[in-house]
Amino acid sequence: CLADPQMDLDWFQGNKMRTRVEITLTDGRCVEASATFPGDKPTYGREQVIAKLEAMSDGLLSAARVQQIIATVDKLEKLDDVGALARLLVPAKARAKAKPRAKRRRSGN
Repeated sequence: CLADPQMDLDWFQGNKMRTRVEITLTDGRCVEASATFPGDKPTYGREQVIAKLEAMSDGLLSAARVQQIIATVDKLEKLDDVGALARLLVPAKARAKAKPRAKRRRSGN
């Protein structure tokens, strides 16, 4: 990630949010793309974000779990450990499959 002073000026003076991506391919070619967003705020709000969470988590997380996620995000700045939120985002099936890793001892060859 590189700072771009012109992008900062666009944001602070013109209220335009810009982004630019540059990728160097293995053959040495460089591919670049950019986008400019006209406003400082997305056209959606909290309700739309919650609706998207509910839609995307359907079948993966219970309704109760989704409500826990929303409540946790609402108090995010008060959390001692953001890992609490991360753990809520893991579907039950994935938690059931995850097994604690046993520490391996290296043999001294």
